[in-house]
This record gives sequence, structure tokens and C-alpha cells, in this order.
Amino acid sequence: MDDDQSSIRKDNIFDLVAQNSIDFLINSLDEDEINKKTKYSIINFSAGIELLLKARLIHEHWSLVIIGEPNFQSFKDGNARTLNFKALLPQIKSAIDGKIPHYEKTKNALNKLADHRNKWIHFYHESCFSSTTGVDLDVIIADQFLVWFLIKELIDDEWSNIFHIYRDKIAEIHHQISYHEKYLSIKYDQLKPKINQEIANGAKFTWCSICGHPSFKAIKTERTAFLFHGECLVCHNDDVAIMLDCPGCKYCISLFQGELMDNIFCKGCNSELNVKMAISTEVYDPKEGNHPINCAQCWSHDSVVVHDEGYCCCNCFFDDDDCQECEFCYERVIGDSNLEGSFILGYSFCDGRGVDKD
Repeated sequence: MDDDQSSIRKDNIFDLVAQNSIDFLINSLDEDEINKKTKYSIINFSAGIELLLKARLIHEHWSLVIIGEPNFQSFKDGNARTLNFKALLPQIKSAIDGKIPHYEKTKNALNKLADHRNKWIHFYHESCFSSTTGVDLDVIIADQFLVWFLIKELIDDEWSNIFHIYRDKIAEIHHQISYHEKYLSIKYDQLKPKINQEIANGAKFTWCSICGHPSFKAIKTERTAFLFHGECLVCHNDDVAIMLDCPGCKYCISLFQGELMDNIFCKGCNSELNVKMAISTEVYDPKEGNHPINCAQCWSHDSVVVHDEGYCCCNCFFDDDDCQECEFCYERVIGDSNLEGSFILGYSFCDGRGVDKD
């Protein structure tokens, strides 16, 4: 790509797309827009998120948003065919950021948002029959809240150096989402009797990692005794959590994906608990020593524990029936397909000995 194209990409088109994205988002979160024109709120919000993802791709290279043979003139004129909403995050992951946190959750939330938008634009939405106002405000607010929470996490961390010039506008959007938080608090109060009844009947609830209410209904998975899958009854966050009972007071301690800590404090009795030690069933061998087990799926060092006959990462919750050992450093890993030759070449977490130079 020549300097002229590079200059246009960096200094003009990226900014135009990013500013257009922010304009859609700000308008979509206006309180009157949500209450009185809810359909247009979700359409504008979806357009804003789609443009923000396209801006991320364009910042890397304009051709990444193009379908078919890239033609810069056609792209600059606005006539090129570009990727649809659902294809954008997978393109970002494969072409730019291979380590997107909460990738599956973010992709699913975006796809759900796109489905709502497409139904309203191309035909009609089934929620039109759910209330006298024509749309289900509960669904709109919960979906917007979840998507914004996940996208803002990317903007604040992995993409902070790209969108930093828009931090004031991003903060304005985040302030507007506070209306959603108030609404979700009211919704939790309405659901509280139902949640208490389900708890009395034996259901397990914990604090939601997205909206912060103790409304995440957890169901034990078949894989291990400590992994639970569930959904928040307030914001519809679909998640997986490690849940343990405190040995001291039996208070339920929850740990969601990406929250790995060696030691956490029980909110019930303030006692300290080592999560990995509480989960691990590995027997320590004083002769061999227990080398760290790493996870190549989320690039976390020493995050994997042995539990019964398998292995589970306490950061991303990836589990495997077996692990491999590096021939050079003797550390173990799950999620890495082949460690053959690792003594010389290393692997994800080790450089190996290296090739001798003549």
C-alpha cells in the first residue's frame, strides 16, 4: 500500500467511521429514545457497535473489512461490499487480536444483537406482540447493557491505544448506560421474591459478573464438581463460574472467567482461600516436584489444576483430558497441539534451548 493510501486510512477514514459509530451510540442511549422509540434505539445502537468494530479493522488495514477483491478507490467512495455484523469479531480475532478475552461470550452477545436488529429492519420483531408499547424494553436494555460491557472492556484494555482520542466520548456513552443500571436494579427488586423462592427450593445463585446483582442462577456442569454454567435472570448474561463453599463459614465463593487469583477472601468470614489448592486433586511428589501447568488457550501461566482424571484452567475454564510436558523446561501445558521438538524449539511458554550456530 502506498503512502497516500496509508495517510487516508489513518488520518481520515478511521476517524470518520469511529466518529460515526460514537454518534449512533450516543443517540441510541438517549433516555427518551429508549422509552419512546425503543426500536430505533436498538437499531442505532447496533449500527454504532458495527461501525466501531469496522473502525478497529480499518485502523489495522482498510482491506480487512472488504468482501472479495479489495479496491481502494471503491472503498474510499463508499461503494465496496463490506463484512456483515456477525463476521466482524471473528475477522478481528483471526486477523488482528487472537487473544480476545471472553471471545465466545462477546460473539454470542453481538450475534443476538444483530438478530434483533435484522428482524426489525427486514421484517418484524416477535417482541412487538409482548406489550402494548410494541417492544419489550426489558430485552432491549439487557442486550445493550451486556454488549456495551463486553465491548468497553476491549476499548479500555486491548484497544486503548487505538480509541484513546475518543476517551471523553466513550466516557459519555458509559455515563448514559447508567440509566440501564438503574433499570436493572428495579428489575432485580422485582425478581427478588422469585429468586428467594428458587433458593428455598434448592437452586444455587451467585453475583453476576456483568450487572453485579446476586441473580446468576448456576447449574453444575457434568465436567467437574466446581464448574457451574448458568444465566443471570436480570441481564441475561450467559456465563461459567468456579463456585466453592468456604471451608470456614460455607459462604459460596464465585470466580468467573478471567478473574483468576491465587488467593481470594471470603465475603462471609474474610478468611483467605487458595483457589487452585482448593480445587486440585494432584498429589505432590517431593522427588519429582510438581511443575507448573500452563494454558495455551488463554496464555495463562500456572493457571491449570489437576482435578480427578482431567485438567482445568482456572482462568478461561478450558479443560482437557491430558497435558503435555516441555522437553526443555519440564513445565506442562494444555491446549497446545504438539510439543514434539520442544527441547530445541520450545513452545508457547518456553523458547527452548535454541538451535546451535556453527
